[in-house]
Amino acid sequence: MGKKEKYTKEELVGKAVKMVREKGINNLGIRSLADYAGVSTQPICRHFGNIKKLNACVLSAINDLYEDFLKKEVQSGQYPPYKASGIGYVNFARKEPELFKALFMRSRKNEDGKKEDAAFDAISQKVAERYKIDYADARKFHLMMWLVVHGIATQIATEYLSLSEADVSDILTESFTALSARFFGKK
Repeated sequence: MGKKEKYTKEELVGKAVKMVREKGINNLGIRSLADYAGVSTQPICRHFGNIKKLNACVLSAINDLYEDFLKKEVQSGQYPPYKASGIGYVNFARKEPELFKALFMRSRKNEDGKKEDAAFDAISQKVAERYKIDYADARKFHLMMWLVVHGIATQIATEYLSLSEADVSDILTESFTALSARFFGKK
């Protein structure tokens, strides 16, 4: 009977997420994960084959954590859903800076981005329906709001700025109000 493997693929992904949380995505490699998990590189190579597949699995797991985090933020009812998603994005950057960087501050040069584009389009469509504006304006409105939110989140994740949640809420309210006057006043 063969020797029992120390970690399953899922457990190695969990270790890798923990490693990224502590050390950042740029420190994730097959050898560094093996050292971190206390295993040889063999099980990592057997489960993932190469660093590209390992990264894809780790990013997927981090994205699942992000989506769960965001869902809880929206369901808390503390803010209207659109604002809650922005606050949640920023709070994820605040609470999980390395995971945030791994998801949202990496090069996308060689990625297709279809999933992200579809999500962006779905939100833009909801904005168009909610505020009874055409889709092109809703898309532009959402892009401008997202740029504000992402800018705040990156400043917090990189510790360039330290803003309270109340400060972030005020900035988002002011931005929403200004953009609403421009886009929603065109009925």
